[in-house]
Amino acid sequence: MQNLMKIISGLFFFFFFSVNNLLALDCEYFKNFINYVEKNHYNGLENKVENLTLGFKLLVNKVDEYRLFFSPQQVKTWTDSILNEDSPDILNQSCVVVEELIEALPDVEEKTRTQFKKLVDRFSSGKDVASYYKLLSKRFEKVGDIEENWVLFKEYIMLGGWNALLEKIDSEKLSYEELKTQSEIVFNELFCKNTHHVPGWFFDSYLKDFLLLIDPHTGFIVEYNSKDSSENNSSNTTSVIDQQDPMEVTGVIHSGVDALSGKKYNVGVLRIKHFTYSKNEKDRTSFKVREALSVLNDSVDSLVVDLRDNSGGDKIEVLQIINYFLKTPTTVMLQKTHWDKDVELVGTLEEDLGEKVYNGLFNKPMVVLINDKTISSAEVFAASMQDLGRAIIVGGLSFGKGVGQQYIDLSFDKIEFKQNFNSQEEEKEYRKKYSFDVKKAVLVVTAFKTFRLSGKSIQNFGVSPDIEIPMSNFQNSDREEDARVKFENETVDPLDPSKYTRYSIVDDNISDVRTRFDIRKKDNDSNLVSLSRFVNFDKISGMYFWKESDEEKIADTILKVAVSIASDYVDTTCNKDK
Repeated sequence: MQNLMKIISGLFFFFFFSVNNLLALDCEYFKNFINYVEKNHYNGLENKVENLTLGFKLLVNKVDEYRLFFSPQQVKTWTDSILNEDSPDILNQSCVVVEELIEALPDVEEKTRTQFKKLVDRFSSGKDVASYYKLLSKRFEKVGDIEENWVLFKEYIMLGGWNALLEKIDSEKLSYEELKTQSEIVFNELFCKNTHHVPGWFFDSYLKDFLLLIDPHTGFIVEYNSKDSSENNSSNTTSVIDQQDPMEVTGVIHSGVDALSGKKYNVGVLRIKHFTYSKNEKDRTSFKVREALSVLNDSVDSLVVDLRDNSGGDKIEVLQIINYFLKTPTTVMLQKTHWDKDVELVGTLEEDLGEKVYNGLFNKPMVVLINDKTISSAEVFAASMQDLGRAIIVGGLSFGKGVGQQYIDLSFDKIEFKQNFNSQEEEKEYRKKYSFDVKKAVLVVTAFKTFRLSGKSIQNFGVSPDIEIPMSNFQNSDREEDARVKFENETVDPLDPSKYTRYSIVDDNISDVRTRFDIRKKDNDSNLVSLSRFVNFDKISGMYFWKESDEEKIADTILKVAVSIASDYVDTTCNKDK
């Protein structure tokens, strides 16, 4: 219980830490913000009233999670006001309610301070506090007591914090009476440890969490001009600048003698961690992949494209890279947006990408390795290779994110406000007041959904491998379908096969490759045996203990299995050519 009270006292700190920032709330910006979401989101705001009501409750929970400042009845009154269906403008009404909450904050803070001082003055020793707190603890074991007796509930929470503070008496050589007479200092210790103003709390915290009520991928990104601002609010701040990873794309060659066939193999492994666009062409993923393929192409017989743990990225980059493995540009997927319910074709032609395309950089057999952390654009790559018959997909079921995001600049200098300013100087001051020294403010809104050529959505379903490689229990994680807020499963009409180019190489060889994989399992292939040991960990937990180093072993072993499949793929292809 003491640990809980320490957490609660920290929440008091958070409240007072945030009050000044909330005072900077601007309803005009808020309404613009919500309108942008409604206009651009794939689903619009189908439940606008519900979302705004949940958003208000979220705000209350942030500033008064344990209802120490606003009574449950007051919160209910405000919430009912937002829910009022007779309100001509739900956005205006929501803003009015939030402004009322903000205006009430200074008064409730002072009342809480007074109540705390009176409460402390009632006791003559720390033992009295502990004894009374113990009695209160029993009274508030039932949740209903919070609603029934809010005043006593506040005492319960405050004494919990005070009780935790009493532990410091001996270490700081202060007597109980000394602490008691310095109730103002004690109050600040419990509730106001730091009142330093952090710019943009409303944006970084409230708006970001509000958007999560809509879907897990819609969000708000803020970048500050001030270094201090970023550091002080680091938990809520995300840079909009892509961080370059020097190991984002790697290419290596695996050579050896296959234990099953006895033949030599040279398999390239192209590892792609993310699909990144940059104004500098050499920093783009597509350029790095092009460079890697120029080395691998003449040195290998087949290729494994490793997309495990690839978090996705830029759609144009993915489409450009898909081209590298196709002899000619073609349609690779379908797309539907909120503002245009008609399905549109997404292709890899130069006019589709708006830049020069490179086709046929690698025309040999290829395998794509995926897992449950292969996400979004990485799934588009895998699905396209599978739908076009260009690659065998191996590994595990992918994450299942088949929605894409649009980035909208909502920095104050980009927003058109409805209110009239008396002068340009007045408008400039207004923008400066509410911009919180923000360098960049970007709304990331889910704007479209992708569909495979078959008409099936990647969303929730993911990409299923042609050959499943056993995955360790330790690698299983939540998928898109497990999200609290999710998009409905949806399909569209399949694309006429005459409108895209499908290759025959996978269809001609997949049966033989699967047969060889089954033989490897029966012959106790060493890599598959190792994977089986990890997968069946629960059954042999008495014999085997998990080590952090095993995660790398599992990943490496899975890659070796994928390489063996690529080797078999080449062998079956060569046999058919003879």
